[in-house]
Amino acid sequence: MKNSDCRGFFGWRLPTLVGLSLIPAIVVGGDLLVMKNGKSLPLKSIQWRDGAKEYQIESSEGEVKMNVAFKDVDRLEIAKPAEFDKAQQMMTSGSDDGAVPLLETVIDKYKMLVWDVKARDMLGRLYLKKKNAVKALDTLEPLFAATALEPAPAGARRAYWEALLAAGHSDDLRKELTSAIATGRRSEAAAALVMRGNMLRAAGKNEDALQDYLKAVWFFEEVKDVQPEALFNAAQGLKELGDARAEECRTKLLQKYPDSDFAKKVAGKAG
Repeated sequence: MKNSDCRGFFGWRLPTLVGLSLIPAIVVGGDLLVMKNGKSLPLKSIQWRDGAKEYQIESSEGEVKMNVAFKDVDRLEIAKPAEFDKAQQMMTSGSDDGAVPLLETVIDKYKMLVWDVKARDMLGRLYLKKKNAVKALDTLEPLFAATALEPAPAGARRAYWEALLAAGHSDDLRKELTSAIATGRRSEAAAALVMRGNMLRAAGKNEDALQDYLKAVWFFEEVKDVQPEALFNAAQGLKELGDARAEECRTKLLQKYPDSDFAKKVAGKAG
């Protein structure tokens, strides 16, 4: 390889009034439903009706009760549940096990009401941390359903890929990554390259893995959140081949991303 750096390795509908009886609401007070036509409805109460694929709401303007189809809703603004706040506090203090039932309560109580998505993301990552890949998959997979109103949080797809890898679902993971690399946003494609590299390395295909790490390093340099891992793994792969450019990738990692966990790994080994 001739280059002096570590590249070049790879050759509404209108709302319908409903009856006077009010279904017990999941969320009450201070919230907002925004329609795709731009109309905003301040809410006294709201509940998702799964079978009808609609929200039953009571507007705080005149206390009007109505049903609003899911397809007519642009977004919801729902106050943070106390359970979610408490779960965050518990995880910050290291009480992960205590956070699990709180997050499960939010997922159930706030279905299709914004906070179920955030709770799923947090709980899925928690299960990954606890090395329970099956529960992580079951928790994260609904985030990517076509009927989701709230987009999956940043990084949730990567956590889902990690769960697929840990659970040994290689075929499903390969399809996900191939699609993300070919058609995903640049940030998603870069993350998919690194994840595919991890999958290939786990299968013993180290040189193929190295090619993916190097593609992430040089073709997606602006995607900063994947660079530390890509550089670390590229340096490791090049070193295994006796390639002197391993040191250049290592140096770039230490100079550009000194506060990353991967730089700390390198610095620790050097120390």
